[in-house]
Amino acid sequence: MTSSRPLHYMAKHTCLLHQLLPLMLKDVPFDAKLAASTTTTTTHNPFTVESVSNVLKSIPRFFFSSPRSISCQNGFRHRTPLKQRNLNKESFNIRNNLLLLGPAAYRDPHKVTLGLKKAIEFYHWVESFFGFDHTELTCREMAIVFAKGNNRKGLWDFLKQMSTRPNSQLVTTSTVTCSIKVLGEQGLANEALATFYRMKQFYCKPDVYAYNVVINALCY
Repeated sequence: MTSSRPLHYMAKHTCLLHQLLPLMLKDVPFDAKLAASTTTTTTHNPFTVESVSNVLKSIPRFFFSSPRSISCQNGFRHRTPLKQRNLNKESFNIRNNLLLLGPAAYRDPHKVTLGLKKAIEFYHWVESFFGFDHTELTCREMAIVFAKGNNRKGLWDFLKQMSTRPNSQLVTTSTVTCSIKVLGEQGLANEALATFYRMKQFYCKPDVYAYNVVINALCY
């Protein structure tokens, strides 16, 4: 299937992605100085819903994944479902340099922390310095970053903050449902179920698809 986007359109977003990700890896602050340098290299606001979403989508791939991880393998081979993970135990093992098994063993915790930090910095940076209005799509992608980064509290705090913005429809049932789905895929069934129970706090009402997703999350 071929893309309906013009080549120059895709090249523009790819170039932007290649400029920002190295800065994130180097932990360059997203501040007024970086915003000024960005505007001087372009004749217009480079940030659209699609470009912001693409940057957020790329963060888990560059910060959370490892080529050794089974979950990174492509193809249609059936994979054994992940066992329910205990984030508190994983954190304890990391702090005490103990044996770590499962998906967390293939991650660099410092890189994961950096990825989460730069993602939320970028999210607020485009809003503060470029007047970008976040949509449900960009909010959903940011929530997915938290879920893939296994940051349960960060996810809940973010959804709560976005859902209480005045005249905002940033957090919808679809937003929370996607987060639940990702948590289930990460082997975090308890976190997925807890997020489902918190839907009302985010002013969302579960639908049939949300119920199906949480059931699937419990069956991983």
